[in-house]
Amino acid sequence: RHVKSVHEGEKFFCSQCEYKSSWKKCLVNHIKSVHEGVIYPCNQCQYQATAKRSLKTHIKVVHEGVTFDCNQCGYKATQQGALNVHIRSKHLGVKYPCNQCQYQATEMGSFKKHYIALHDEGVKLNCNQCDYQTAQLTNLKHHVKSKHQGVRYPCIHCQLRFKEKNTLKRHIQSIH
Repeated sequence: RHVKSVHEGEKFFCSQCEYKSSWKKCLVNHIKSVHEGVIYPCNQCQYQATAKRSLKTHIKVVHEGVTFDCNQCGYKATQQGALNVHIRSKHLGVKYPCNQCQYQATEMGSFKKHYIALHDEGVKLNCNQCDYQTAQLTNLKHHVKSKHQGVRYPCIHCQLRFKEKNTLKRHIQSIH
């Protein structure tokens, strides 16, 4: 499967929007969460996930207190991948510099998103409710959820609610 999807360019396309994936399972998850509105509620708090994997991660991090600790400093991550990125960027000095500007990413995926959003004149996705444009489907989804659907992410420790998951995460790490 890896060879077909990555090296031979096999893609799975959503028939309802511009989404595409190298993996059929990702397309199925996309259709369930975006077009069918399937949600996975946490049975311990008000959190609702759009993917089973996200709910499992939520339970481990928030309710079971699982963290991945850096053995070189005090950094604690909520996911193994985040710890790996931390180690590569902070302790091994791995960076992905942009040749068009001064931007440096700590992950290749972040670099690609930066480049497409700022330097690539390719396909732009338009919001059908306002003038918002982006090169990335995830940004368009986030925009629609926060600006037009009023989606908020509640803190389980206090009454605050946030437009972005990352803002909630930073809030929990710094306040609670």
